[in-house]
Amino acid sequence: ASKAAVNMINSSLAIDLKNDNIAAIVVHPGYVVTDLTGGLGDVHTDESVRGMTSVVDKVTMADTGKFFHFQGQEMPW
Repeated sequence: ASKAAVNMINSSLAIDLKNDNIAAIVVHPGYVVTDLTGGLGDVHTDESVRGMTSVVDKVTMADTGKFFHFQGQEMPW
């Protein structure tokens, strides 16, 4: 439920900020290897951060309100 709430907040932000030419997106970091995951995961922190940075660098106003995976694919919510 909390992830859906974040997506809903993003949708509201996208509407509120559009006239100011500010895009609002959500980026999924992937299943990251951390202490919280007990060392499990599919991606290391540095790769996740590089991917999220790449996604953010490519955002246009056409992307506002969308949800992306750190590898760049748009994700449904």
